[in-house]
Amino acid sequence: MTRNLLAKLSPGATTAQPEVTNTWYSAMTPQAAKKIAEALADKKPKKELVNKVPYYKITHNGKEIVVGCAVGHLYGLAEVEKKKGFQYPVFDIHWVPTSEISKGASFSKKYLNVLKKIAKGADIFTVATDYDVEGEVIGLNVVRYTCKKKDARRMKFSTLTKNDLISSYEHAATHLDWPQAEAGETRHKLDWYYGINLSRAMTTAITKSGMFKILSTGRVQGPALKIIVDREKEIKAFKPVPYWQIELDGTTKGSPIIAWHKEDKFWDKKKADEVMKKLVELDTDPQTVRATMGSLFALPIVRLADETALSRWHQDLRAAGLPLLVVASSAHGQRAHFEVDYNRPLTLLVGSERHGLPSSIREEADVLVRLPMVGRATSLNVAAATAALVYEVIRQRSVAAATDPGTGRPV
Repeated sequence: MTRNLLAKLSPGATTAQPEVTNTWYSAMTPQAAKKIAEALADKKPKKELVNKVPYYKITHNGKEIVVGCAVGHLYGLAEVEKKKGFQYPVFDIHWVPTSEISKGASFSKKYLNVLKKIAKGADIFTVATDYDVEGEVIGLNVVRYTCKKKDARRMKFSTLTKNDLISSYEHAATHLDWPQAEAGETRHKLDWYYGINLSRAMTTAITKSGMFKILSTGRVQGPALKIIVDREKEIKAFKPVPYWQIELDGTTKGSPIIAWHKEDKFWDKKKADEVMKKLVELDTDPQTVRATMGSLFALPIVRLADETALSRWHQDLRAAGLPLLVVASSAHGQRAHFEVDYNRPLTLLVGSERHGLPSSIREEADVLVRLPMVGRATSLNVAAATAALVYEVIRQRSVAAATDPGTGRPV
């Protein structure tokens, strides 16, 4: 009879499967071993105990299988020749049972002994560890050092359900996943070289300063600690700089609204004060502020004390030699808005859509312009009317800037 060894290790398993089969299986935990045995067994698994370590004997499709269990890594890296003191650097290392490295892992020795015992009669081995880098290293070491084999079949499963385990067993790969195994072994060795050698160097250095303390670092631990320390230094070196923010707290359409000034943070208090002063001077209600979509804070705005102030301002500008043109919008304007030349200093006067401009303001105008209307409408709202007028001003000035003043031809 040929024995088939199926071992579920921590976190996976190793198996062997010949034509007439007696299989050995080692699981990550006794509970996992039990699930695997129950999934593959044609009948109820037979539980055996050696030094309180369980393993299971089952039959699967006429093949005898033995399912054992391990507890994590059964092998770890250690120096080939252990010397006294903290010698470094050390690069001559090999795999040995974890029970020989750490007293805390002494319990794993009895699991390793049971796996060796039930592996002796197997002919074909299948690794069924968790399908990841660590699982591959666990399986590889059991195959090499426990089963004394160079390769093994490989089960791949993601759950411990019966269907998944049976499918994984029946469709096992013919070889270990060597890229994963070699990657995992490389990582373990680099962790050892980096962690042990640098930890010993640091401990030796502090010992020479007159004190003794075990210092530890590692491939991940060291860089992570460096990031934390650097960040802590930045926090301690941080000098808070005061800033100011302007918040609008109001309602719109019956719902509360909160908005921040587009500058977000004002690092200069004077600028924040200027904005707040402008709001106070304008005495503008929140709806008007929102309607400007932020333009209120980006444009210079002046509030005149009375209507005569506008007239005096125009007189002062003209007295200074400014060729000022004052244009007022009116439904009864003599000229269409696009018939006026706006290529000079300009004041646009626009009144409310319901009442228009007061007569005293309208009299300031050099020319009254109208916006062409179609249908029954006789006027636009003040925002739309102003937009149309300003657009025409910008259009004319853009065209003028792109033409030769002497010939009028495009430049």
